[in-house]
Amino acid sequence: MSVIRVLAVVSGAFGELGMAMYLLEGTKACARLLLPPRLYQQNPALNPHSVASYGCASDITRELLHHRPQILLLMSAYLFDGGGLLKLQDLVEILRQAKGQGVAVATSDPFLGLMLSPTQQKFSGQYGAELQRHFVDLQGVLGSLPHVYMAPIPPGPGKKAFFNPRAVISDEEKSKLMDSLKQKPLSLAERPHWLFVISRVDYQQQCTLRGRTKVEGMLLNMMQKCVLADRCAVLIAPAEVCQSLAGRTPQSVTLLPFCGYAVYRALLVTAEHVFYWNLLSNSYFMRMANFGSAFFFDLGHMVRYFPAVFPLFLHWFYGNIQPPLLDLDDALSTIVLAQHAQNQLDTFAPLLSAYASLASPDAMLASLLRTEQ
Repeated sequence: MSVIRVLAVVSGAFGELGMAMYLLEGTKACARLLLPPRLYQQNPALNPHSVASYGCASDITRELLHHRPQILLLMSAYLFDGGGLLKLQDLVEILRQAKGQGVAVATSDPFLGLMLSPTQQKFSGQYGAELQRHFVDLQGVLGSLPHVYMAPIPPGPGKKAFFNPRAVISDEEKSKLMDSLKQKPLSLAERPHWLFVISRVDYQQQCTLRGRTKVEGMLLNMMQKCVLADRCAVLIAPAEVCQSLAGRTPQSVTLLPFCGYAVYRALLVTAEHVFYWNLLSNSYFMRMANFGSAFFFDLGHMVRYFPAVFPLFLHWFYGNIQPPLLDLDDALSTIVLAQHAQNQLDTFAPLLSAYASLASPDAMLASLLRTEQ
């Protein structure tokens, strides 16, 4: 198979960067990633791919002319406007120029393409009506593009699902990753670590529901329970959360105001347990692929904004098996967590067999070229 030139434009969502790296890892593609400024600051190098920052549509169209890709991956085109990066008219212009250059275009799709019709769905929250209009407009622009998924969704026109066997990390590589985490700047101790991940939007929603003081109190309580369980705790959270908790946590707690992809991947695949506040987190798949336990304290912002997407994800991404939802006030008992983890791991093998039947990333990329031709 010849080398395929790919230009991947990533939105401000860290999960979309993770999906881009998962898709491209080990492929024969010559890839260039364009990241918004905040993600680029954390990820100035993503070997073996070249990386650059973009701030507007003209940066992307300039890259189209300079890099001359055969495939343009938008990851995800549904999230650019919501992140304040690209407006709808910007996407229209980018798609026009790509088409004029004969570039195949596809978008990853976190939810909208799986829903029957945005006009038939109810969007929740104070911004529900605005979101409704936004996604109806987007559907008109993006509906004809191939949509890329990292899960065994039902086949259909324009749906491209893939599985990358590189997601399965060998014991040798895990050992190397663990050794790297013991070095500076993290300097994790020898004992196992538990990883807690809360995004800015999920933190803000928790504060709206419970109040900031209570949310930070619960986070402190969790960190202390990790120490009592003789575990290291790593909390990845917004910078203001880390600043507020600094000086109030035990020494074996690491507070990270977000981090680069390489560090996050290392923490993720080597953790004894991972805890989320968003059920629809892309990185949960990496835990599943490596038979690692993961727990959730909340369904998260995606389900709150788009309740209709929950049963779809549960069916197609999780095989109708809902990962464990923990009570925020419950003790993080090592015994209870181990029992939950074993129950969870028993469900992974049949689910992963469905993933493994999907096309490889190289095959999926080749199919995008054939679709364009």
